[in-house]
Amino acid sequence: MKVKHASDIGLIRVFSIIKHILRTMNDYRKMLRNASDTNYRENDYFRILWSPLLELFFPPSENVRIASAESEYLLSIKEKKVLYPKTKYIHGLKIDIRLVVDINREELDLAIGECAKHNSDSKSIQDVDKLLREAKDALDGIIQNTHGYNCRLMTYFIQITGTHCSLSTMELAKNGLYVSKHRHSFNFPSTISDLSKLPITLNHLLQMKKEVNIAADKILQALTTSIGGEESFNCPSVSQKNKRLAWMRDTWYTPPREKTSQIPVHMFTPPHPLFKIPDDETSEEEAADGGLPDKFGWVKYAENDFFNVLSKESSTENPYE
Repeated sequence: MKVKHASDIGLIRVFSIIKHILRTMNDYRKMLRNASDTNYRENDYFRILWSPLLELFFPPSENVRIASAESEYLLSIKEKKVLYPKTKYIHGLKIDIRLVVDINREELDLAIGECAKHNSDSKSIQDVDKLLREAKDALDGIIQNTHGYNCRLMTYFIQITGTHCSLSTMELAKNGLYVSKHRHSFNFPSTISDLSKLPITLNHLLQMKKEVNIAADKILQALTTSIGGEESFNCPSVSQKNKRLAWMRDTWYTPPREKTSQIPVHMFTPPHPLFKIPDDETSEEEAADGGLPDKFGWVKYAENDFFNVLSKESSTENPYE
């Protein structure tokens, strides 16, 4: 069996994955048949099939860890508070599975996942919308915490329905253009003959691990640079910032109970000028005018339309006048 990227986790871990699959095939035959008359719940599928598999790919000894049991993403809550500032209690969407990296006692999402019992459940249909919105927030969080834009960054989102699993990605391809792409779908092996497809599945899972680790490493590298690097008024310099900050768009959130839905100001903002990386002599006002966030986060979208990518503040007046 030939598996690409096997060196990322080592052959011993690959054999551990195979061992988990064989043991499950022997002990949970009824579950793997995915019959409609089984009494297994969605949490059972995750606990027995998928959680041990993810733990083998992302062991607790590494930077990326698994957070489960319907947790909320702090960044999503903060962004939602901007839309509904007078609401006392703000809650984000509850996510079944999150792959996170810990930054200053906060969890930063790198990948997310939802689990349902059957693909015919209404929950599985609603999960698609939830995953797309949360994947965008996860990607925005990665961009906000990394430097430069030469490195291709993406976030994975995983949809599990019983014994079936789909892997998809989201990345910010162009100014304001978030692209979602399906990567691979597979069923948890239930028979020996199913193992013939295992190398392809392992390759996709290992590729996911590789991309998630790249994002985690970039975030940790940016954190180290910001701590030891030069700052001005507690803000990173222009050269340190991720140039895709100005490409980002706001997210629409489900309104709190008894509240009218609010459309974010910069959800459908027309594309602003193409990026122009400023040289050392470029002034702050010139940087903002060129579509690139300056060291204070200001970007000029259009005439008399300024936006701060750090504070989410909008202004119709030039902040430098």
